[in-house]
Order: sequence, then structure tokens, then C-alpha cells
Amino acid sequence: MKQIIILFFFVSISLHSFCQMLTIKDHKLIETSENIIRGKVISTEAKWVKNNTLIYTFTKIQIDQNIIGKYKKGDTVTVVTPGGFDPVRGKGMRVSNQAEFEKDEEVVVFLNKAEGDVDAIDYTFLKKEPMLPSDLLRVNGYFQGKRKVFRDPVTKKMMIKKPNENRTIELKKHNDDLRIELKHLHR
Repeated sequence: MKQIIILFFFVSISLHSFCQMLTIKDHKLIETSENIIRGKVISTEAKWVKNNTLIYTFTKIQIDQNIIGKYKKGDTVTVVTPGGFDPVRGKGMRVSNQAEFEKDEEVVVFLNKAEGDVDAIDYTFLKKEPMLPSDLLRVNGYFQGKRKVFRDPVTKKMMIKKPNENRTIELKKHNDDLRIELKHLHR
């Protein structure tokens, strides 16, 4: 009986460890991102692609601030994430650890071009899809590369949720920390 309990304990620990994602530090997200923007989600739409075999979600974000990269305030970018739900067909697909966006949400996002095969996610076929923008972006670092900005209802301060650290901090501190990391990278 004791051996069964010990075996169960180790199997439980093993299964739990397979379900966790390693934390990506801010300096690594910054270093590996082509663009970092702050903006507002203006739309999010799931579309069937690759001959209706896969569903991807296309999120449009209007940029309020370009932190690094080629975009400027007022530009709109399209971010693609695998998975989504089609309310007409009543079905969809969820891909673990992907960033999820909501309309009217304010976000800071670490982005790269949606090209090639990245971390077992295929973006190659998107270039051949009709009716899609040619300059699609993807979130760098899965859900850890998307941060929600919001006003704290009690303190009225602007806050940001950092999923890679599982904590919420003041937006001003977040921005100061980003500037410091950017200076270290550009020395």
C-alpha cells in the first residue's frame, strides 16, 4: 500500500510539472521582440483557415504608444493567435498558453512577425490565405507577452497585469522598468 501511495505521489508531481510553462523574464521578452506596443483592442474575430481545418483569431489593436519597433501612434496592427470560437458553427479550438484578447481592452503586447513555424505553431500558410493582411503579427512569449492595462477601482491608479510574474504593478513602474531594460540592451 505504501508503494502505491508513493507511486501515485510521483505520478501526480510529474503530471503537474508537464502542465506548467516556464517563466519568461522581461529582459528576454524585450530582447526577442521586434515590436512592443501599447494600445486598445478594437476587434477580435475567429476565422477558419487552411481549407476550413483550423481556426485562428485575428485581433486588431490601435496603437497608443510604440515602445519599440516600426509602428507609430494611430497605426492599427493585426495580431493572430491559434484557436478561437465560431459562434455560427458553434465550435472552435482552444490552444493552451496562447494570449487571449477582449474588445476594448487596453494592452501592452510584445510582438513578432507571424511567419514560419514557431514553437510548434504553423504560420506559413497564412501568407496564402485570401482576405488576410500581409503583415500579421504574433504575440511573443505566448500569454506572457500580453499584458492587460486597467484602472484600479480603489486607488484610481493605472495598473498592469504581468502574467509572466503573476502579479499586478503600477503602469508607471512597469514603464520605468521597461525603459531601464531597453537602455541595458542598447548599450
